[in-house]
Amino acid sequence: MAIVIIRQDHKIELWKKALLKADSSLEVYSFLEEHPKDEITLAITWKHPSGSLNKYPNLKCIASAGAGVDYLFEDATRPKDIPITRIVDPFLASDMSEHVLAVILAHLKNLNAYKAKQIANVWEPMEYLRIKDVTVGILGLGELGALTGTDLIRYGFKVQGWSRSAKNIENVTTFSGPDSLSKFLESTDVLVCLLPLTPATEGILNKKLLSQLPKNAFVINVARGGHMVDE
Repeated sequence: MAIVIIRQDHKIELWKKALLKADSSLEVYSFLEEHPKDEITLAITWKHPSGSLNKYPNLKCIASAGAGVDYLFEDATRPKDIPITRIVDPFLASDMSEHVLAVILAHLKNLNAYKAKQIANVWEPMEYLRIKDVTVGILGLGELGALTGTDLIRYGFKVQGWSRSAKNIENVTTFSGPDSLSKFLESTDVLVCLLPLTPATEGILNKKLLSQLPKNAFVINVARGGHMVDE
C-alpha cells in the first residue's frame, strides 16, 4: 500500500514516523516530496490544499486525520466516488462529554452570570435550576452524541436525542428523521448540537429551528461554527 500524507502544518513527518513504526513495510510519502502518484491508494489528510486530492488516479480511500470531514466536502475538486473515513478518538468523546456536562451545570447554577456580577461588584442572588428540572436534547447521536447522552443519564438528567436515522441508546428517548424534529425540539430545555457539518446540516441552528424550542431554552453548540446562522 502506498500512502500520501496531505496537510498544511508541521505534522507530516510525525505521521510518517508513526505509520512506519507500526508497519515498516508501508510506503509513506509527503505530498510535498517527489512520489509515485499512480501508486497512491490512500490519502491521509487534514485541511488539504484545494485540488490536491484529484492528482491520484488510483486513489481508493481518503482518510481524515481528525474527527471532522467538513473540510473535505468544501473541496469541490475532490474525487466524489471515493470512500471517506475519519478518526474516532475515545478521549475526544469523553472530553466532549465532560465539557458539555460542565456547561450545562454552569447554566443551571448561573455560574457565568454570577461571575459577571462578581467582576462588577454586585451581589444579587438568582433562582437556579436543578437537574430534574430540565430535559437535555442532543442534536446528533454519533459517537460523541451517544456517549454524551449516556454520561448525562448517569448524572440524573432526562435525555433525548435526534438523528437522521433511528438510534437505540439505553434510557435515551430517541427521535429520527425530519418529521420528528419539531416534536424533539418542543420538549428540549437544553439543546446540545453535536452534528457533523455537511451540506445538509449547514446553517441548521437558525431562527426557524430555535423558535421551536421552549421559552428560556439554552443552546450549546459544540459542533462547528457553520451550523449556526449568527444573524
